[in-house]
Amino acid sequence: MPTEEVLAAARDRYEAQLPRFERAATGIAAEVRDVAHGCGITGRFDGRPKSVDSFVKKALTKPYDDPWGQTTDKAGVRATVYNPRDLYPLVDALEAHWADRLAGPRQDKSIERDPKVFDYSGIHLQVVAPAEDDDDEVVECEVQVRTAAQDAWSAVSHQFLYKPAVAVSLASERAWYRLVALVEVFDREVEQAVTTVLDDSAYPQGRLLQDAERAFWQLTTREYDRGLSEMILSVAIKALPETERATYGDSLSTFVAEHRQRLTELLAEFGPETEVGRMPRYALLTQPEALVLIERAEHAQMLLLDAVDEVGSDMHALVDPVLAAWGRPFPILDV
Repeated sequence: MPTEEVLAAARDRYEAQLPRFERAATGIAAEVRDVAHGCGITGRFDGRPKSVDSFVKKALTKPYDDPWGQTTDKAGVRATVYNPRDLYPLVDALEAHWADRLAGPRQDKSIERDPKVFDYSGIHLQVVAPAEDDDDEVVECEVQVRTAAQDAWSAVSHQFLYKPAVAVSLASERAWYRLVALVEVFDREVEQAVTTVLDDSAYPQGRLLQDAERAFWQLTTREYDRGLSEMILSVAIKALPETERATYGDSLSTFVAEHRQRLTELLAEFGPETEVGRMPRYALLTQPEALVLIERAEHAQMLLLDAVDEVGSDMHALVDPVLAAWGRPFPILDV
């Protein structure tokens, strides 16, 4: 147990350096997000420093002689994966990404715990944050990787078990830990349900339409022809590598945000209420898939051209006017 003077000095030092730990947590969270997206893994990735009161409380409740040095989660990141099967692939990818920055081996709580005991089962990594010029010591960040169910249990139990307003009875504590059984059942059911959905051949195209629709309705409130969308996107999806599909919604939203004014003007110019918009050749410019075609023309034009060529002239007749209106027509290739 530290003396009051040691604890007060550690608290004051932490409060003074809090902005540094906030930058470390934010930066590591961005790295986790990039690694996850590179693996096609979706989830929630948040970073933040420990609050000053939490720092003090941990130092008081843990048998720390050196609260500053022994508190290793002053900066923390929570990586919550939506598909439980992504848990270990993400941890493996992060370890590879941080090969020379890890401050120790992974802590896998599911392996460390007694199998006969219900308890938290996330995975923790300790990583060194990139140095800044003013650092007088190495800054570390604790990264907690867990499923959505594990995260929900941890967030609630932390409040009522780790930070209780009143003493928790043994019966109440046991009730909280019994919930871990439901967490494990929930994760297992999610795994099976996700596998069923992902194995459906229509899933990738349906997800792409969902992403396109979400972006489309940022710009307009008009209805569209879903059947036409499904036909066009069955071709456009061939211009989207599988590794990019899980996070394409974010990419498309970013593209739409960057070109919002131009896209809004384009949809207005070729809308169904305009004379030119009523021409059949511009039918796709009143559809969500037009946004996908335009984005792919900007970032993967040759893949899109190959996909359209595979179908033939009828598909070109629908797609070419969209790209021409945007100003990125297919190149004329020598054959």
